Amino acid sequence: MKIRSVILLIATLLLTADIGIGQDVLGIWQSYDKSGQPRSHVKLYKKDGKLFGRIVKIMSGTTPGVCRNCPGKRNGKKTLDIDIIWGMEKRGGVWEGGNIINPDGGKIYGCKIWLQSPNKLKMKGFLGSSIIGRTQIWDRVE
Repeated sequence: MKIRSVILLIATLLLTADIGIGQDVLGIWQSYDKSGQPRSHVKLYKKDGKLFGRIVKIMSGTTPGVCRNCPGKRNGKKTLDIDIIWGMEKRGGVWEGGNIINPDGGKIYGCKIWLQSPNKLKMKGFLGSSIIGRTQIWDRVE
């Protein structure tokens, strides 16, 4: 009887350990501003094995703008014309090692992205260590 219980416990742990197994972050996601209001749709896509993200829609009530004070070729470009997430590599169930830029001020942050559930994505932006930062939950659109 003990062996059966142990096998059942192990099977349960394996099935629930990572809800993102078999799921992918690719697609279009609803992003939100600090107050929780919808801000934009961000398309996450792969290029050369790395994850990138580009704003594909600005929500009504949000002013489409340009990347202000952004470094390099992004500076002065429309936010719909640039990758705001780039260089992410998959490690286990987490995409990390890349960056995200705030096009409103040009600040670049380290970034981690992972699935909370098939239709909920967590995106954490941070300076320096990922221990301190801000995590947002984005909802899948497509």
